[in-house]
Amino acid sequence: MECNHAARRLKLGDGFHYSLNAKGSTPAQVMGIDYKSTLKPGLQSFTEDIKRISMAKLEELILLQQQSSELNAKVEAKKNQTASIQSYVEEVEDQLNSLRKETEEYTHRCAAKAKNIVEDDSELKLQEAIKQSEEEIQMQAQELFKLVDSVLKYKEHVESKIVEIKS
Repeated sequence: MECNHAARRLKLGDGFHYSLNAKGSTPAQVMGIDYKSTLKPGLQSFTEDIKRISMAKLEELILLQQQSSELNAKVEAKKNQTASIQSYVEEVEDQLNSLRKETEEYTHRCAAKAKNIVEDDSELKLQEAIKQSEEEIQMQAQELFKLVDSVLKYKEHVESKIVEIKS
């Protein structure tokens, strides 16, 4: 039964069945004298099919490995690009913090100047100094707000680029 089942899988022909001799001790006695000539073409065909399928699978594997390498290279490039953009964002944030600190220091200096003028007991000089300090503070504040707005816009742009790169 196993032999006939194998013969069907090898597609040796329609209606081909072995009638096995249970008393035989060699393959020729068990399956008949012509078993080699009957099995050999089917086995060769089966072997060729296996070789052809194996080659196709090997070619497919090579192609998939190449695609995997390309994808890995692209992912690595995107990671590097993202890291570069993140570094730039951090640099801009540091500049923004520095400008904030300078503005605060300038504001404190202006306030100290105004206090000194008050202590000099010169009402006219005090009013003029206060007016000038306020104008300078306003100008610095306007510049700061412009800078903060531009940095925030750039940061949003960079973050959207990062999200775009990640997706």
